[in-house]
Amino acid sequence: MSKAPRARGGARPLDRPQTNARLESRTWLRMLGCANLVLANLRANLRAQFDVTLPTFDILAQAQRAPKGPTMSELSRRLLVSKGNVTELVTRLERRGLLERRADGRDARVQHVHLTPVGERLIRRMLAAHDRWLIAMTAEFGQQPMLGLHRSLGALRDVLAKGNGRKSTSA
Repeated sequence: MSKAPRARGGARPLDRPQTNARLESRTWLRMLGCANLVLANLRANLRAQFDVTLPTFDILAQAQRAPKGPTMSELSRRLLVSKGNVTELVTRLERRGLLERRADGRDARVQHVHLTPVGERLIRRMLAAHDRWLIAMTAEFGQQPMLGLHRSLGALRDVLAKGNGRKSTSA
């Protein structure tokens, strides 16, 4: 198999059919790498400034977003973790006075998770800091490129949500 000819400066043309799969793989790895860098930065900042983990932040943020309080099952589904993990984390946050569970009015087996006043104050401070950190991390990138990236990733999400490529194809 021959390699695609190099363009000026040593770059290979990206629009040639034989390089498409490599482009998708390289793009996926680049997105994953960027996400990992952002997550590592957020984890470090949350730990240093608030002495909390990213999962703690995620649970508190989810509880703050849902006015009726998310159920334990909803938290599990939204955070892509097991119900056991959610239960353990919610229990720890209850002990710290940040969350409370309340039985559903129609089904006592269902529990909704609510922020306590202390939890509400903490998540507001964390969300404001989270926004500042993201702005600082991406400031050098610029607003116009960020807007273009936002639009492109939205379009990609829409394509992926259609289920393209879910079936395995064999060569």
